Amino acid sequence: MFQPTLFGRYVLLERLAAGGMGEVFTAVPIHLWGYGKFFALKRILPKLSGNPEFLQRFRDEVRLVLPMNHPNVVQVFEVGRVANELYVVMELVQGLDLRGIMRRAFRRGPATLSIAAALHIVKEILAGLHYCHQHRDGGKELGIVHRDVCPSNVLVSYEGAVKLADFGLALSEFKAVKTDPHNLMGHLGYIAPEHVARGPVDHRADIYSAGVLLFELLTGERFLPPGDLSTIYRAKHTRRPPRPSNHRRGVPPAVDRLVATAVSVDPNDRFATARELLEGIQKVLACVDPTFGPATLAETVIDPFFRAEERQRRLRDLQGLDLAGFLETEITPVSTPLDDETLSYPIQPGAARRSAPPRAASWTRRGSPYEGSLSDEDTDRWTVSAMIGKPLRTS
Repeated sequence: MFQPTLFGRYVLLERLAAGGMGEVFTAVPIHLWGYGKFFALKRILPKLSGNPEFLQRFRDEVRLVLPMNHPNVVQVFEVGRVANELYVVMELVQGLDLRGIMRRAFRRGPATLSIAAALHIVKEILAGLHYCHQHRDGGKELGIVHRDVCPSNVLVSYEGAVKLADFGLALSEFKAVKTDPHNLMGHLGYIAPEHVARGPVDHRADIYSAGVLLFELLTGERFLPPGDLSTIYRAKHTRRPPRPSNHRRGVPPAVDRLVATAVSVDPNDRFATARELLEGIQKVLACVDPTFGPATLAETVIDPFFRAEERQRRLRDLQGLDLAGFLETEITPVSTPLDDETLSYPIQPGAARRSAPPRAASWTRRGSPYEGSLSDEDTDRWTVSAMIGKPLRTS
């Protein structure tokens, strides 16, 4: 069983997931103890933190996501480092990713997920994409392209909120070191044909991915059969876009046209913006179910198939932890299993506090609940350092 662990100025309460980049935890800032406000903290593997190319990509992602604030985009509050471990602090979306929802729902047949639910989910994704595509810095359009819009990067809360996550592969004009648009990154089944061909990629590649998602949510079937790169390349360039209405009764012809346009092989034949596809879906949704919204999504998709109450009960249990009492106990530095040189601080009851964790350097969103933990000078220095990609010296 995971024990509360002090990590910089956060307490890690439980591990949520682990992957190739690191681990994600439910965390609470020290100065919020007693308030029960949780966040998601991603600890990056130390072996990646020492990789110069990864560090540059990580810094690029910071500059992209910290200024973003949209209800359909997972908000990032802070990025920093404790010892030799990088971390990201994000909003904790209490829910599931779309991949898990699709797997569970489609076991009972494609009709399990209503046509209105499929339209609503993609509409919300497109709202987040349009915000990102149009995002500006000082009046200059950043040209952000997500490049990895897929079910595992879409989160749905227990209340029915839909949020786009993970901009680690994003392409932007703002990057200090450009991500090569010809590099093949992302999930093969969802990336655009020009991306597979390693050609130029712009925001219309994300529109293609949204069209693929819409088809799969409506039909419960894969848009393309699984295969290697060459097989998928041929399928994307030679296969006529399938019509959702051929795979499911009741799909309006207008939806067939929306999907066909969104997944056109030639980017010039697609919708010019994510907003255009969003508005097309919104018109159809108004005819199918004009009252469908987040609450209906939660009632018809989340509640019947997932035990949200168990997760919520677990969060209430975490809120009940006596973290203030833990603070008064001994904190012994222990090497983490990830790296012998990385120190973590498991909180152990029963003795006096003998040592304190190393001060964590961080880049903090202005106005966030974290502001004030560092001095204004420190916060300004790290914010500017994040933006220009270079450390700043102080006297």
